[in-house]
Amino acid sequence: MGKQIRMKDGLKSANGLFEVNNKKQSATYHGEELATIIDVNHAMGADWIIKSDNYLASDGDKIFCNTSAHAFTITLPLNPEIGDSIWVGDLTGDFEIHTLTVNRNGQKIMELDENMDCDVNDLSFQMIYTNISVGWKLILD
Repeated sequence: MGKQIRMKDGLKSANGLFEVNNKKQSATYHGEELATIIDVNHAMGADWIIKSDNYLASDGDKIFCNTSAHAFTITLPLNPEIGDSIWVGDLTGDFEIHTLTVNRNGQKIMELDENMDCDVNDLSFQMIYTNISVGWKLILD
């Protein structure tokens, strides 16, 4: 038996569990094939990574930050292009105790020439580079 997922879309929905056939990469419900399964990590970009020390981010990074032991800094890419993005999440709920700093690396963050300190537990957000005037735009999750 394959993995189990819950599935709902605009056309069909059901309260039961769907069987995922790993060989066919499809989902079935009571024998009816309803969807083709894609590799979500591949489709959505890089896998999530866990960091607990200073790190230079790259476009597409999805970073769980573990500040349980100490504060550290995520440095944004040096020469971003419009649409570049990174995701950041507080893995351990410790941003209030040990602040995560996002180093702007010469670019603006939300139109400010300042680094960003993250001191709210369980904070998660995406940053998308827009242009030289605005810089990195913060999108709260």
